[in-house]
This record gives sequence, C-alpha cells and structure tokens, in this order.
Amino acid sequence: MAVKTPELAYPKHVSEDADLVARALGVASRVFLFLDYGGTLVARGRDGADPPSELSRYLGNLCDSSSLTVFVVSDRSAREIRQLLDVRGLNIIAQGGLEIERWGEDPVYPVDPGRSGSLLHRLELELHRHLRNLADLRIENRGFSVTLAGAPGAGGPSSEAVDRFAGLVKSLDTGRVLELRYGEDDVEARIAGWNKGDAVKHVLREADPEECLAVYVGDDVTDEEGFLAVKEWSSGSESELGRSWYSAGEDDDEESTNAITVLVAPSPRPTTASLFVRGPEEVHELVSSLAAVATALL
Repeated sequence: MAVKTPELAYPKHVSEDADLVARALGVASRVFLFLDYGGTLVARGRDGADPPSELSRYLGNLCDSSSLTVFVVSDRSAREIRQLLDVRGLNIIAQGGLEIERWGEDPVYPVDPGRSGSLLHRLELELHRHLRNLADLRIENRGFSVTLAGAPGAGGPSSEAVDRFAGLVKSLDTGRVLELRYGEDDVEARIAGWNKGDAVKHVLREADPEECLAVYVGDDVTDEEGFLAVKEWSSGSESELGRSWYSAGEDDDEESTNAITVLVAPSPRPTTASLFVRGPEEVHELVSSLAAVATALL
C-alpha cells in the first residue's frame, strides 16, 4: 500500500504576511490555540525551571477571552504543568498527547496502559540498577512513559547512558508496545500508538472547520504531528495533509484558511508548518496579536 508522506518546505516568517491574523479570523467564530511549552512558551533548557511570572499572567489573559480555547502542549505530566503554570481556565495536552486535561474536568487518558504500565515500572527499576554507576542522571516514570534526563544543570544524559537505556528497552519490550523518542536533553520510552497529533484531533473532533480556527505553535520534531493534525482537521480528511495557510500560486494570496501552523526556530528549516517565528518572545507577540484581534472580532 502506498503511503503519502508529509511534504516538507521552508516556512516564511510571520512578518511576511502581517495581516494573517485578521484574514484567518475573518471567517472564524472560535479559536483553538495549541501552544507547545518547552522551546515555544519558554526557552529550550528552561522548561523545567520556574517560568517567568509574566508568563502565567500572559496565559491568564488568553484564557480570559471567551473566543479562545487555549491548550498548553507538553511531554511533561499535567500535574507538572499545573505546578509550573497557575492559570485559571488553562487546558493541557500532556505526556506527548497521552493525557488530556480540560480545565475543571477529569483528565482523559486515550490509551489504556494495561500491561504497558507494569513494563514501564520494570523498566524504571532496571534503569536504576543498570545506571547506578553513572552520575548526573534523572529517571522519571510518568505512568505512560519513562524518561531519562540529565540532573538539573548537568545537560542531557551521556551517550553511554542513552545506549544502556535503549538496550534495556529493546530487551524488556518483547511485545514491542513501546517507542523511543530522542529529545535534545532526554530520551523517552513511551506507550506507542498515540501522539500529540492524535490528541489535537481528539480535541477538535467536535469543532466545525467551517466555523473555527485552529492554531498550533511548536518547536520540536514531535510538534510536526500537531501541525499535520490541524491541517488534516481543516480539510476534513484523515488521509490528506489539508490546506496550508499559504499556497505558492500568485492568485492564492488572499485565500482564507482555518489552520495556522507556526514553527519556532532561530532560522527556517524544512517543516510541515507554513510559518515560523524565531523564539518565545515572537511567539508571545504573535499570540497577543491574535488574541487582540479575536477579542475585537469574535
């Protein structure tokens, strides 16, 4: 069976389409805003530190808008994000999509850990045993995943630690129910079969693409799943990539869309996102502009 793979391209900077917010909101009655945490809302490397106090105020202002539904997306647990961000009305997609928590509601766990829960517990115990002679490591079991990271301030785990981690996963996971995710500062073994994109589509399943706007902003390779999810939702198709924000044809400059995808990176790189910004400060500027227009128009 032939499988269509995502087409990567270099995105343009948001400043090259300065009126995108007004154009996109011109046909929307509600906005779903998905914001990655580490590397997007806060600088990469600070995602485990206490965030600036103004970040909670900033997110609180967004959540106060009746026209915005705001989700913070993270590989951390919802409990960890709540501890970092004391924001009333904030919704969370946590553990890379395996935990969905709407404000005031019980968490939703789309994947039943089942036998995987005991496997992850055993992996955690074995990691402590096999890595005890290596310094500056942190092992975390979040229920749906086990993560190996460096101790605070120590950087990521050593290549030896990562190799031992991967070897243990391979030897213990005989049923191949886990997948490995390699980040800049950690490596994770998580239950396979559900990701950030699946969680985004779960949230948007009752949203009408004809009336709503979905915006996803992220910096990580796993955020490509979120970019694709909002594009698929916008087209009403699970198999097509959906309409991008901007088409290359000269006659398409004014085409409206219901999906905006924004990569956060110092410079553009191949991605499925259509736009990019250079860091958290530009993320805040973009989202603040979106919120201001949404408050005025919706």
